[in-house]
Amino acid sequence: MAHFKNFKTVVYIPEGIARELTSEKLAYDYDFLEKYMGLDKVYLETYRGTIVDEDQINMIKTFLESKGVEVSGGITTVYNDRSYADGKQRLFGTVCYTDPVMRDKIKEVSGYTAKFFDEIILDDFYFTNCTCENCIKAKGDKSWTEFRRSLMTEVSE
Repeated sequence: MAHFKNFKTVVYIPEGIARELTSEKLAYDYDFLEKYMGLDKVYLETYRGTIVDEDQINMIKTFLESKGVEVSGGITTVYNDRSYADGKQRLFGTVCYTDPVMRDKIKEVSGYTAKFFDEIILDDFYFTNCTCENCIKAKGDKSWTEFRRSLMTEVSE
């Protein structure tokens, strides 16, 4: 199948699928997509609360690149470890960026993903809605919007 002229066909492979994908299933799925629309690029998620094994990432990436598909990384910044510093669970499992343990985990995941990819996309969970005691204290007199905007700018930089 010929690929489109004016846009790229791009798919996102979430961590749960990437972790369980066999080389046979990958080849089957690739053939299906290539037959009906052509596949130009894949974002391969390395983390969504669980890290995808290095061998698995390399297997998927190598196969796709051998087919001429551009492959970039993807991260969903959720935190599945239920041992939050304040003992509370977050809505959607979002990260508390005032918690040094959670920040270190996201930094670790970012470095891990950068080992494989020059380009990384952050899934739409790259936000915080935390209202723990640390966040309330760090927020001070700012509105939640001002605090979170400032916090996420700092984290991003």
